[in-house]
Amino acid sequence: MTDMVAYKNRIILRKSLEKNNFMVLVTLTTDFGHKDYSISVIKAALLDQIPDVQIIDITHEISPYNPSETAYVLKNAYKAFPKGSIHIVGVESEYTPENIHLAMQLEGHFFIGADNGIFSLIKEEIKPEKVVAINIHKTVNSSFPVLDVFVQVAAHIARKGTLEVIGTPIDKISQNYHLDWFIIIRYPNSLR
Repeated sequence: MTDMVAYKNRIILRKSLEKNNFMVLVTLTTDFGHKDYSISVIKAALLDQIPDVQIIDITHEISPYNPSETAYVLKNAYKAFPKGSIHIVGVESEYTPENIHLAMQLEGHFFIGADNGIFSLIKEEIKPEKVVAINIHKTVNSSFPVLDVFVQVAAHIARKGTLEVIGTPIDKISQNYHLDWFIIIRYPNSLR
């Protein structure tokens, strides 16, 4: 009986958040681990720039530079969060001409990260409402894009800013992603 009450309370809270928009929820998914200060300074910057933000760690244990693992985790997690949630993705996020930064609106959620194939795996056949190539890099001195760029974009979105202000609309995102190769071993009664 208690589980049913908790479930109903979560549904009521979710509907209230979606209707009233009084709380900003930001999720973090990275391959940074927990051995240094990186996650704490990102959270501190979010708290500084977005009043009353709720920060949820999806995971910081993604295998280093693994977009396919990241997409798998995010694709299975993001729909559990209320619409309007902002998802910061800090995996293979260094800015280069080949690895630009994107902000994508998909099914009422916002995703901020690099154009390294993660977003194409998350969206699959679903057409995003908007995708922009983030263009604020010239105004930001950045050696840590998740902190210096992605947090600013999240704060802009949290203030109900439009994606077109922080980026240029684009039609196509990278379909190139890393494949993880698995060895399948056939046993008499199973596959591993």
